[in-house]
Amino acid sequence: MARAELDADVIIVGLGPVGNFAAHLLAAFGVQQILAFEAGPEKPYFAPRAVTWDAATLQAGRTAGGPDLEQYMRWQVESLRRIDHHQDNYALFKVGTPPNFSKLLSPKMKDMDAVREKNMAGSKYPFGDFHQPLWEMELRRRLALRSEVKIAYDSPVTDVRLVDGICQVTVAPLGGNDTKVYSARYCLASDGGASKIRKSLGIDYVGETFSTWRCLVIDTEVHDEAYLRESWIGQEQTGFFANPDSTFVIVRTPAFFASWWEQATAAAKQAQSEEEAYRLKEETMIKLVTPFVTGQASSPIPKGVGIRFEFSILDGADREQAESDAYVQKMLNDINVDPERLKIVRKCHYVHHARQATRWRKGPLLLIGDAAHCMPPYGGQGLNAGLGDALNIAWKLALVLKGKADDSLLNSYEPERRIHVEEVTKLSVNLGAMLEVRSSAKCFLRNTFFRLLQMLVPIHETLGSTDPPAIRSPQGAWAPLGTHKFAGIRFPCPILEYEGRLVRIDHVMAANGFSLILPGPCSHRASETSLRLLQDIGTTVVTVEIQGGGLCDAAALETALPVRLCKDVQGRFSEFVKNEQLEGKVFVVRPDKYIFGVFDDLDEGIALLQDALLGHQTATREVPSQQNRRTSPRSQGLAVVGALVVVLFSVCFAAARGRRAKAD
Repeated sequence: MARAELDADVIIVGLGPVGNFAAHLLAAFGVQQILAFEAGPEKPYFAPRAVTWDAATLQAGRTAGGPDLEQYMRWQVESLRRIDHHQDNYALFKVGTPPNFSKLLSPKMKDMDAVREKNMAGSKYPFGDFHQPLWEMELRRRLALRSEVKIAYDSPVTDVRLVDGICQVTVAPLGGNDTKVYSARYCLASDGGASKIRKSLGIDYVGETFSTWRCLVIDTEVHDEAYLRESWIGQEQTGFFANPDSTFVIVRTPAFFASWWEQATAAAKQAQSEEEAYRLKEETMIKLVTPFVTGQASSPIPKGVGIRFEFSILDGADREQAESDAYVQKMLNDINVDPERLKIVRKCHYVHHARQATRWRKGPLLLIGDAAHCMPPYGGQGLNAGLGDALNIAWKLALVLKGKADDSLLNSYEPERRIHVEEVTKLSVNLGAMLEVRSSAKCFLRNTFFRLLQMLVPIHETLGSTDPPAIRSPQGAWAPLGTHKFAGIRFPCPILEYEGRLVRIDHVMAANGFSLILPGPCSHRASETSLRLLQDIGTTVVTVEIQGGGLCDAAALETALPVRLCKDVQGRFSEFVKNEQLEGKVFVVRPDKYIFGVFDDLDEGIALLQDALLGHQTATREVPSQQNRRTSPRSQGLAVVGALVVVLFSVCFAAARGRRAKAD
């Protein structure tokens, strides 16, 4: 079938958060014809399911929707983080703290933010909790404004076939409309863990179901300011709590954010430019959060805050029992929470799974999100992993559809993302194993371990300096062995001075293309062939003047590429560059902000990039050696604690497996 006869370049099946985000990203990267089919109604699910964004997701928000979407997402997180950061300003009287519970993990935002300020390599984007229904509604509102995307709600896909390298999708709209077949060069299946598309293609979903790892999620909103002042839940940040009889997690979400953003949007209506609108929204949000930061508000956190409770079900209650009003009331009463003073939005019984599809690509069809993988919720990475899938595949699909890369580039999607997913799944399973400990002796061992951990390596230092997993797969689209040890990791996100103001470096990097980062004094030249490729893939050059050094001479590139001159006035990036001996080198950074490679010679790097885009993999593409990496005292401490973690996880996980085997 000729391309002109196709209905779209890409069809997206499933318009949940991952499919929706993928549609935004594809459009942002320049894909012109996108069809999106959603089996459900236009209004998204009414209650939150995911509650945590990581720094990589917030950074991707800027890629998907520009500064305005990044601002919206960042303030969803920061509205609570800023309050948490300054909550010591309140003279709090914690009434009714949960009896007989040990707090396992509850790092203060103030401590974690302080670590981030010192850690150049950590993203300057915060990570924290958000309110999913508000975000999904905002994404859908914005998606309807994109001319590149046509959306059909109440339109379940009943069949997908791969014919001569083309995806043919059968849609049967609700309401009696005629069934129709649509065709596209590629199809993204984001139709969830029970994916009908995955099943129809005969792709297995392998892994484990933790039948004894069951939990009750209770989503609430608190509109009673007096109760927020009196109760411990108005004063406690996100945390894990446990005793031999029960374990639970508490998470706060900004359910109040809708009214705050409405005020910010109204304040920006009279703006004469996008820059002025952005500034007015910032000023309004700061004005709204300031009373809580200074301790002058009438309650510790805003009225209408969302509070999620996740209880491990350890008493054998089944789904019907766990979701009953009596059981919900008992669980809340047991931790000194009055259910009569909360608005219960949702109560849901969950059984946890850790599974992956055996293959994520079949010809022109690719699985993303829960259709490709699922994991227990303890690490807060389920949604973030799916959004990472969307970002990884979107820029590659865009280059292929534009004829700038070979279809074989898409083969790097699964191996790169599988590495990430396996790592965060392991984290989630291990956390679950610890929370599922039941005997008094093992609970004592676990609790003692965490007290020891916090003394040796404060948990805010560990979490505050955590970077996303690398994507170093032998089949990945990064430079081969011998180029540099930083190939395949995310580029750091320092704050630099640009045009007289302080900005994150990704604000001046290519919004939707490749970037060349030139730190310190250098003078790189590029051949005409290299320059043509860099132009074709939308490359931006960022030169950084480091402290005690000069600025790279990028004059030879300015005629062909946009060049942005930055200065490191804080000194953290300069320290990093000098310690790692990176002066004069060039970073080639992919659109998803992962480092393709670090090179002494620009033409050499561009030749390797062209090989990757054309699918010319090299046999020497291996994970760089960890030799020559300096080990800090904190890293050594982490290594010791890590060894203890392995022992403890093994004991807990073996016990959990034994109980599951007996149950089966």
